[in-house]
Amino acid sequence: MSVSHAGIFKLQVSDSGILLGAENVEVNKKFYNVRFDDGTCEALFNGCDEVSDFVFNTSAVATAASFALLEQVFKDVNLTNLFGSRPDLTFGCSHINYCLKSTLYVVNGRGQFKSVAAENWVGTAGGVVYGHRLMVRSQDTSQETNVTFAVWSVAEVPAPSTVILTLMSIGGLLVLRRRKQY
Repeated sequence: MSVSHAGIFKLQVSDSGILLGAENVEVNKKFYNVRFDDGTCEALFNGCDEVSDFVFNTSAVATAASFALLEQVFKDVNLTNLFGSRPDLTFGCSHINYCLKSTLYVVNGRGQFKSVAAENWVGTAGGVVYGHRLMVRSQDTSQETNVTFAVWSVAEVPAPSTVILTLMSIGGLLVLRRRKQY
């Protein structure tokens, strides 16, 4: 099930009401999809051994992505969407008080990676961003109740509908025809 918000932004929610991710999250004027997933960095991010395994490669952009999670995805919109103040309603987060959603951005040669984490907690409609968390690649978030990975991908730009393209083509032909008549 998906829940639309302003513009083309959509939350991906399971039938049981668990937030799985979101489509078209705006980060620095670009659009990305995000899903929340548990496991090891190695399993979820192509081995977690190269910077290119992550969509964001700097702390600044990973921080912007984490703020986008708080500002767009983890907002309490109405009584049926309490993802900001109910961390246990996000996939991978079963802790009743708080949850970190880690956006990864760099690896080093010691089997470690860095992440920036967006945290929300019970009773708030927002949260905070923690930067530069150092974690090991083999750390398994499925064993933790308060940490999950934010797995980002570049959103595909929605193509204009065929109807709009057809109307624009007809309009262009009419303009050309009119010019030829004069």
